[in-house]
Amino acid sequence: MEMERKPRTLEAEVRRLRAGIVDTGPTRDPRVSEMVRVVSAASLAWSGQLERVDRFSLPLLSSGPPNGERASARTTSWFFLDQLASDYRRVASPELDLREVEAKRNSDDGATALTRAGVLNRPVAPLAVGQYLAFHERATHRDLAIVLEPWIFSPWNFSEEAADLESPYAAAFGIVLGPLVQEALDKSQDHTSMALPSWAGHVGDLWCEEFLAAGAQILKYPELLSPSQIEGQVDMTSRQGAVDVVTETINHVVELAESFRRVEDVRVSGTWNRPKIDLILGDALRPEEFARFMDSVRNIPADVMILPANFGGEGTLTVEVVQPDEPEP
Repeated sequence: MEMERKPRTLEAEVRRLRAGIVDTGPTRDPRVSEMVRVVSAASLAWSGQLERVDRFSLPLLSSGPPNGERASARTTSWFFLDQLASDYRRVASPELDLREVEAKRNSDDGATALTRAGVLNRPVAPLAVGQYLAFHERATHRDLAIVLEPWIFSPWNFSEEAADLESPYAAAFGIVLGPLVQEALDKSQDHTSMALPSWAGHVGDLWCEEFLAAGAQILKYPELLSPSQIEGQVDMTSRQGAVDVVTETINHVVELAESFRRVEDVRVSGTWNRPKIDLILGDALRPEEFARFMDSVRNIPADVMILPANFGGEGTLTVEVVQPDEPEP
């Protein structure tokens, strides 16, 4: 008797994709397997977007009662879109034609394969954004409107599940990414004319406005996700510069840790000029290795800690990088 499949939690789905595990059912057709793998990642990127925003903007462990304070909206939009690029890199090459995947998932055979694999059949539009951000230099078209045209107002995107969403953009790209795309494609000069999404009440109207404005800027100029290519091309604000510094610091610490053990998870909190970086490694370090690692990060402007492998909340990257409005003296 076949056991009933249990619904996957977001954390379990993240761990499964990171490990490269995809249930494709009893099929040996590599094209079907690829379609299932890509739609699985797209479904994850489509759902849980507001939860992802919370994880990038709220503290990992609260030191007191909730007060509604969040990390910078600009910082959060950077991490949110950078994660989409990472979602795509994990499952596909720059040359993958997502329009073909979209057509396959909407075919009878594709829907059957996805049902057999236990994958929710959702638009791959979020991965189209991820592909655009991750490989914009190699793209045939670098115009966001042209890249995303197949998913804007497409009948593919409408289902019973998406029927009550606020706009066709949300139906295609998700409740957070949809408004970001809509804002980026808005040709009007008055961006305040766009109604805020319903989840603005969850994060605060002003925070939501800044998040959408910063994310739309990244979508227009994907170079903003590549700090080495920003200088001389895009007018960066002091806040974005601070984000670049924090990101470089995090990447450097992770690189040093990877020279000893595989890094399973990263937690970041703290202030803009001295982040707190907690690492979870695949295997424990020997005492002499731990001493060498801590010596290697001694001069890095960050507080680094190695957490035990069974530390709660695995499978998440939670970022709280708080930046002041004015630089510290």
